[in-house]
Amino acid sequence: MAYAKIDESGTVLERGLIRARVDMYLEPGDPGYDEHYVNVPDESSREFKAGYKGAVDAAGRPKDMDGYKSWLGSLPHVWRNNPFVCHFVRVGHEATTEQLAALAQEALDEFLAGRREGKTPNEVWRGKRRPVTLARNLDAAGQKKAEAKLATVKSLGTILAARGRRVE
Repeated sequence: MAYAKIDESGTVLERGLIRARVDMYLEPGDPGYDEHYVNVPDESSREFKAGYKGAVDAAGRPKDMDGYKSWLGSLPHVWRNNPFVCHFVRVGHEATTEQLAALAQEALDEFLAGRREGKTPNEVWRGKRRPVTLARNLDAAGQKKAEAKLATVKSLGTILAARGRRVE
């Protein structure tokens, strides 16, 4: 069954609101899983960290694409499950973890339903009317509360992944 996870790197405090990035993943047996379970270069490998040694242009792009592709192919690879969609939800610092989980579950259900209907994530999103969450100016106390809540929200992804729990 598909699941959602908070992505720490994409979760920020923005104009007085917490903008949480919710990554949605498919699991083996889910339609489309094979599209998102990919074999990629191992970025933690010694070879990858040593970097590409071929010539690059001023923008840092390899001049010899065949050589670059050969280098990529020579690297150790790992299997990784990429999200089938990344979605953002905005909440105030008063929101509970349960409310955030409910928003993530609602979005997951909508995107999965759209996927079953052959819709792209953009088509699903365009068809949905959402309440507008207004930005707000926070006083010092509100800012402190928002930053504390942000730290809690960022830790949810790690907790959910580490414990094998799903936002359901």
